[in-house]
Amino acid sequence: MTTATLERNLTIDVASVLEDDALLNFDSPAISKDRLNLPGGDFIDRVMAMSDRNQNVLNNYNRILNTGRLAGTGYTSILPVDQGIEHSAGASFAPNPDYFDPANIIELAIEGGCNAVASTFGVLGATARKYAHKIPYLVKFNHNELMTYPNTFNQIPFGTIKQCWEMGAAAVGATIYFGSEESNDQIQYVADMFAEAHDYGMVTVLWCYMRNNSFKVNGVDYHAASDLTAQANHLGVTIQADIIKQKLPTNNGGYKALNTGDSSYGKFDTSIYTKLNSSDENGNGGHPIDLCRYQVANCYMGRMPLINSGGASSGAGDLKEAVTTAVINKRAGGMGLISGRKAFQRPMGEGAALLHAIQDVYLDESGLVAAAGCGFFVSLSAAGIPVYTDEATFLGDLISPAVTEGYESYADDLADGARTVELDYFDMSYDGVSTFGVGSEVDIPNGVEPIEGDKHVRVNYGGGAQVSITFEFETAVEAFGTYYSDLELNSLNVMVHLDNGQTFNAGNLDTTGNGQLGYFGIQPILVGIESVTFTMSAQTGLDGVFFDQTTVSVPSPAALSLLALAGVGSVRRKR
Repeated sequence: MTTATLERNLTIDVASVLEDDALLNFDSPAISKDRLNLPGGDFIDRVMAMSDRNQNVLNNYNRILNTGRLAGTGYTSILPVDQGIEHSAGASFAPNPDYFDPANIIELAIEGGCNAVASTFGVLGATARKYAHKIPYLVKFNHNELMTYPNTFNQIPFGTIKQCWEMGAAAVGATIYFGSEESNDQIQYVADMFAEAHDYGMVTVLWCYMRNNSFKVNGVDYHAASDLTAQANHLGVTIQADIIKQKLPTNNGGYKALNTGDSSYGKFDTSIYTKLNSSDENGNGGHPIDLCRYQVANCYMGRMPLINSGGASSGAGDLKEAVTTAVINKRAGGMGLISGRKAFQRPMGEGAALLHAIQDVYLDESGLVAAAGCGFFVSLSAAGIPVYTDEATFLGDLISPAVTEGYESYADDLADGARTVELDYFDMSYDGVSTFGVGSEVDIPNGVEPIEGDKHVRVNYGGGAQVSITFEFETAVEAFGTYYSDLELNSLNVMVHLDNGQTFNAGNLDTTGNGQLGYFGIQPILVGIESVTFTMSAQTGLDGVFFDQTTVSVPSPAALSLLALAGVGSVRRKR
């Protein structure tokens, strides 16, 4: 079989598969996405680069994020096939005996457009010379075998880190059964192995699973409870897992249930249910996206990303189940799905199609990460201050037609094949080296082709064109004046959210001695951006009136125009 030619066109309509818009319409999570470090094409530079991971680890991480159909998005789709040990080969491969042959497992991962394939020393070692350079290998180095009688549940080592490195692996994986009698030994062992893997330059992935019969209370199984699995995640990132694999939460209130009557377990605060989740004080209920976002929060607010497992195959319902899990993961702020049995326990073509369907969720630009926010200046109405409730009017007053026209002109110039542009108000840097001011002429590097998009212009400078937009707030007062002049503004904070998951703190603006406000700048990577959301928080001088989370979302080029509301001019070709 030849390597697949990967298509980025969507193969499913996500909303139609879900049959219910409740997950897609949910937009009031307990934890705002502003607090999260979201996946994106710049995730390595924006988040991982500040860690202590060495350059070889970052290189392998970058390779994983730039393989398959999701390459460059910051999201991941991984095929895991370690069930031959964990669940027995016969039980795992009987539905499709082709996968007794390790080569077919790798072919499925490639045909399925995956970022990586996760499997055992045996499966990956048997195929390494042919495939390890074609798709990133994730070697699982410990397993629970089901041959001991009676069956036990203990993750034991099956090989060494050096073996993983010698077969060309980009990453290693391990499982810890948190809560089990053996968990302390497993934590110490895996921590040592992860440190060694980092020394060899490999990414570390941890299966953070709960395991103890006592986690079943009064007929309710809390092995996948949001609160318990989240703490497992926190322990996992503590021992330097670069990616956390976790089951999607099925309920909440594990700590509460284990601390009733004479039972005592761990420590918790009921606010993890009522403030950091949407459950009641006993952990009952909760929106699926909230339950999952609490898992993300315990992965250092997404600095170490969360991928959820796809679960067992149920036959005809697999597509909807997989898409539902992916939507919850994405909207919660996760990095992707690691789904095996739903894909390999069916013919290869069908398995690849199901993997593509999962990936479609992350490619679908309508599946935005759930935000938190309220309408414009709602909390000011009680103070008798005029309230703008018409978003279109608000934006229309701010957007400069001249800037929009200039932006469109720039798009036309690029379509005409222009190789030099004159910068009017923009400062542009390439690879963080050169900065250009007003009136500078910038040559587009050879080999770099500007591409005109339907709603935006993409200039592909390798990793992307970085545009630094800086303006003095003195000018912005003219645009904001209508809305803020009566507020006796003391301070303003602006957060910028791009639709690829990047979030920037655009700065805190405070009044100075002469009554002027300072200035700030933002540096988004403007590649493939369809919309920008601004979250503004301000403190006024009117008896401490405070309004928060005022959110504005606009499509490009209006998004860039809104950025330019303080006088940032157009970018045009030198005539």
